[in-house]
Amino acid sequence: MIHKKEIKVQFATLIFLSLLTLIKCSTKAEKRKDKHDNWKGTYQLQLATDSTAINFELELITGTDEQVYGYLRSDFKSYDSPIALDSVVDDSAFFNAYTNKLRLKKEDSIWQGKFTFLRNEYDATMRQTDTMVRQSLADSRDFLPLQFDKDFQTNAWATPVSADQIYFVSKKRIYLANSDGELWKTQEVNYDREHWEFYSIGISADQSKLIAHGKPLNESLPHQGGGDYYFLDLETPTKIGEITQLPSSINTDSYDIFPWIITQGDVLLSTWGKVKGIEQSGRGDIYIARLKDDGSYRVEEFDKNINTEEAEAGVFMDYNNRFIIFHKNNRKKDLPDRLHLSKKTDSGWSQPVKLSSPVNRDFIWTYGGRIDPQGKYLFFNTGFRGQSKIYRVKTSAVKELREFY
Repeated sequence: MIHKKEIKVQFATLIFLSLLTLIKCSTKAEKRKDKHDNWKGTYQLQLATDSTAINFELELITGTDEQVYGYLRSDFKSYDSPIALDSVVDDSAFFNAYTNKLRLKKEDSIWQGKFTFLRNEYDATMRQTDTMVRQSLADSRDFLPLQFDKDFQTNAWATPVSADQIYFVSKKRIYLANSDGELWKTQEVNYDREHWEFYSIGISADQSKLIAHGKPLNESLPHQGGGDYYFLDLETPTKIGEITQLPSSINTDSYDIFPWIITQGDVLLSTWGKVKGIEQSGRGDIYIARLKDDGSYRVEEFDKNINTEEAEAGVFMDYNNRFIIFHKNNRKKDLPDRLHLSKKTDSGWSQPVKLSSPVNRDFIWTYGGRIDPQGKYLFFNTGFRGQSKIYRVKTSAVKELREFY
């Protein structure tokens, strides 16, 4: 028989263990909260040159995956860049600001160290000025890039085969990735990588070939300008057979990039060069190369509503030819790449509209918009977490796409 005294002891023990569990959970929650909020805020970063001091404003947030990232800008040469925390060792922090490095050590409330900026290294000082950041940066914490089974520091130009299978480019090489839950499993596409490098890709509607912008690493292989367009025949999903240069009517002597093949075999292209017989509208323009019966192409300006004095590039057309998505920018007006949409009309193409959040954000560039053939997801690139990464969002979540899907 259990005595009342024993019951009281057991009851007290149970209460003690419950309280201990609550304290531990509360402590863990506080630690998680501290970890997320530790870097949150706005900072002033000052770089000291021999003749002057350059001021930067830095905003940092921590994502739900515990990656610290943010936005760095200065009025000096209208500089802006994503920035991310690489590591913290003792009281030292190491950041990458896209192509620049920031190394700081904390002394009291001030961080001091070196900033590798525009290929030179300078003394730098950073101090926090506010605990808040812009709302659009705070809202990005839950928006994560595609997670691959390998560490691709940068990846771009998602070329969807389906909602759960894409080709993409990383470090001038082509990969195929398949979604396996939250992880994308990758295979390197097999071709002569010792003699070819490719920077951006598209795919034909029948998925029999890729179209790529790139160049040979051997001068004896066919090439024309700083980068040309090539057809890459797919013998299997991961094996490329013949590589064929597109004709000189498409390739110019300048920088031709970001190709896409539309359903009937015509090619959409972007160029910073001079296309014969066509007056340039801006720094970069979009053209259409129409496939002729004899297999050659006739290149035309895509549409005067699309090409402006700004730079337009990276065009994608949906598989029903109803709309295009492309990015445009104006560096002189401090306008970075933003994805826009234009609809097919009876007389041509509508005035482009900028895609809304979560695609475009007010603090960083976005490009490379493509939609899978089933119309489930929009894939695109943005660099707001420090490096250029691929993201996807349901087409139903993008206001400007809802009428099509």
